[in-house]
Amino acid sequence: MKEITKIVIKGASGYCSINYAFKDKVTITPDSISYECNPYAEESHIQKRKWSYKTTSPSFQ
Repeated sequence: MKEITKIVIKGASGYCSINYAFKDKVTITPDSISYECNPYAEESHIQKRKWSYKTTSPSFQ
């Protein structure tokens, strides 16, 4: 059986003005989690965001 090494979840907003629309992504690995949010429009009300968390704690795995 193969072991899961990474999970990527992609999403996008809908049913709104392009100024409020965005796409986002969460990536989970055995030692980290990260998030990205990118607006569709250049002059958007949504700000571009990116963060990540890394750990060596065995309880995270």
